[in-house]
Amino acid sequence: MFDRFRSAFQLTSRTQEVRGNSYVPELADVNAFMDEFAGSAFSEGLYRVHTLPGAVRWTEKVGDAFPSLKGNVWAFGFDWLGRHFALSWKHLQGQELGVVMAEPGTGDVLVIPATFASFHDGTLIDQTEEALAKQFFVEWRSSAKGRVINASECVGYQVPLFLGGRDNVENLEVQDAAVYLDICGQLWSQVKGLPPGSKISGITVDGKRPS
Repeated sequence: MFDRFRSAFQLTSRTQEVRGNSYVPELADVNAFMDEFAGSAFSEGLYRVHTLPGAVRWTEKVGDAFPSLKGNVWAFGFDWLGRHFALSWKHLQGQELGVVMAEPGTGDVLVIPATFASFHDGTLIDQTEEALAKQFFVEWRSSAKGRVINASECVGYQVPLFLGGRDNVENLEVQDAAVYLDICGQLWSQVKGLPPGSKISGITVDGKRPS
């Protein structure tokens, strides 16, 4: 299992962590994968896998930013755009947990028709563009002259797409991944449901209007 993933993704770096903890009880494939890859970054940050403490922390953060997911998912990784992948107890694939992607820049939660194993050994390889926006990543890296993305960072939209931002490299910048998720979650909660073209004013972040 995960042989295709090992062959397709180059390990760039890994954060060491204490071993001996189960990630998701009774899910042997998840625990085996995490024992081998937890804390790993692949292909210069194109895709990252959480450590166990990171999975706990990011699961909470994803739930805060996307209330529909709170208490129903377990976050296991994220990509260079700060999009978070999680196992979902509400979106089953047969008898197994399915995978969802929470996308801060659009405010969307996308259901990926895959299990944990087929996501890593299938989706990330056969549908790399849809899952990880690889060519966009290559384009951004070229414009950023190979800027390295640290483990706590992502490349987020300066103006989120749900606020009219453009989906191009000029609208991207390296940001703290946790701050980006939090701010996008707060902004999205205030504008979701508005008709297209609505004039937006009075948006606040943590009770304060952005400067």
